[in-house]
Amino acid sequence: INSGAMGTILLAEKDSKTYAIKIIKKDTEDLRARFRKEAASVARLTSPYIPKIFDFGEHENNPFMIMEFVPGKNLSNVIEEKELPLDAVLKIIKQVVTALKVLHASRLVHRDMKPENIMVDGESAKLIDLGLVSSLEDLRENPESVGTMAYASPEQNGMLRRPVDERSDLYSLGCTLYQCLE
Repeated sequence: INSGAMGTILLAEKDSKTYAIKIIKKDTEDLRARFRKEAASVARLTSPYIPKIFDFGEHENNPFMIMEFVPGKNLSNVIEEKELPLDAVLKIIKQVVTALKVLHASRLVHRDMKPENIMVDGESAKLIDLGLVSSLEDLRENPESVGTMAYASPEQNGMLRRPVDERSDLYSLGCTLYQCLE
């Protein structure tokens, strides 16, 4: 159903329930480690605005993650299709802020906050694609520049020599809000 830089997402059904199965595209040790970190980090989060992870592991040496299927369209597509009323924008942003609050309370940073990583279904929004999630401790040890530059904070894209932390996600969310209201 979707393909990104790190993986491919397949749709699966079992016992009348729909799931998303994420598998990594390129099998390198770095991607395997990042995939395992994403699965372990996100699996412990509890939020109605972050997809649940039901299982992760390897099958025949292929890493996989079984997640909640999130229907709808990404916010970027919604913005392109129609002008969003202010009350709808505020409701979506409030739900994403709630997801980020859960993420940040666990000392995690999304690092790729953008409209394409927000799924909208009616009036419900979920923060998706947590493949670049990092702990604050990991960011101090390895402050690599990742994410989408159009939404990246100055410290995330290397323009400022400050540590990347939760504020970087909020900067990116501000860019997203601006795009919604433009």
